[in-house]
Amino acid sequence: MNRLTFAIVAVFLVIGSITLLNMRNEETPAETLAEVTNKEPDYSIQGINSTLFDKRGNIAYQVLAESLSHYNNEQTTLFDSPRYTFYVAKSQPWV
Repeated sequence: MNRLTFAIVAVFLVIGSITLLNMRNEETPAETLAEVTNKEPDYSIQGINSTLFDKRGNIAYQVLAESLSHYNNEQTTLFDSPRYTFYVAKSQPWV
């Protein structure tokens, strides 16, 4: 093996080692749904009926749910029995 080949192999080994170290130091994956729901929510709401409008003032969609629980640390919002209705211009609402 000549010097050039040895240098190229050494560079790739160093890059591979650095990549492996960075991958091992990444943050742990997001918590599972079970782990999130075992914690107390930051807030919860019963009987959700929310209507959102587009820029022109037309209804964009409507959300109905029995309850909502928000977990701020996990940036997660959980709905119980949600029902979404999407309104698309010049067509029937999509439920």
